[in-house]
Amino acid sequence: MSERPRVYFLRIRREIEEREAAREIEKLLNLSDLLKILEKDDLTMVKMHFGEKGNVGHIQPRFVKPVVDSVKQRGAKPFLSDTNTLYVGQRHNAVNHLQMAYEHGFSIEKIGCPVIIADGLRGMSGVDVAIEEGNKPDCARTTVAIASDALYADAIIGLAHVTAHLATGFAACLKNLGMGLSPRRGKLSQHSDQKLTVKESCDACGTCMEWCPQDAISVLRERAVIDSSRCIGCGYCLCICPHRAIRFDWSVKPEALQERIVEHALGALKEKPGKCAFMNFAHHVTENCDCLSDPGKLLIEDVGVLASFDPVALDCASADLTNEAAGRDVFKESYAGIDYRHQFRYAQELGLGSTSYELVEV
Repeated sequence: MSERPRVYFLRIRREIEEREAAREIEKLLNLSDLLKILEKDDLTMVKMHFGEKGNVGHIQPRFVKPVVDSVKQRGAKPFLSDTNTLYVGQRHNAVNHLQMAYEHGFSIEKIGCPVIIADGLRGMSGVDVAIEEGNKPDCARTTVAIASDALYADAIIGLAHVTAHLATGFAACLKNLGMGLSPRRGKLSQHSDQKLTVKESCDACGTCMEWCPQDAISVLRERAVIDSSRCIGCGYCLCICPHRAIRFDWSVKPEALQERIVEHALGALKEKPGKCAFMNFAHHVTENCDCLSDPGKLLIEDVGVLASFDPVALDCASADLTNEAAGRDVFKESYAGIDYRHQFRYAQELGLGSTSYELVEV
């Protein structure tokens, strides 16, 4: 019988001073030996979320810098990274995204390494990765789109903030990888079952027609028209339209969205066996994720930081410890209609990790 994966847990408050944060994070990294995945000169992606404008719940720079410092001590070359958003906000393109990261304290001067937006200037830089179809007969997805720089990196260290989530019930490591390492078209395929359409605000400039890789767009009189029989849902028109005149449907059932996120996480990790490690920060756990300026109600302030080589075990433990600290299932309480643990079970089915784990308290 194989051993259960270990999840290391450090009880640490969010509001501590920088030197204490560094000491505690270094202690966690040393005990877990999380950075043994690294070799000299590895280009190492530290995947995180820099927070939307106005958001204060995201992982704080004082917890990120000791991770970066430890990576450099191993002789590897770290860079902080995320991908551009599908929705229109402060992280919709790489220029604004970088500015937002710097405003939230993730500058090279503060952290000691550069920030690279993994899917390029407009979120269009991605590669199709083949994955297994999974164990469900209705799972027809054979490829997923992954941000180019996630594939080109030698190693990935995922830093995720634990929150509830309005569409998946729970968000942490798996979502940080699946949604967070997808280019715009990968995010689009996760969120929508519908083809793209054109809004009335279109002024027939023709930009979308020039960029469409399928020649699925025509400009007729005063408006662009998308041929749904040719549209592949790549989202290029959504990225490039200067008037935000492309419409898509956000509606997808929670279980289907969780499965698509997990499938994209598989695509992001499958080419890097033994080169990925993960940390979850269960601090300032809120009812909505860091993509919102107002993340909603605070569910619990301080639980701690968890680390593991197994992303599934890590998310399971993060949910369990958060609920134990709160004395109730805060994720189910926030979104009663969503079975948030479906993502854990599905990820285990696809071989991403185990829902069973051994907890090691630091």
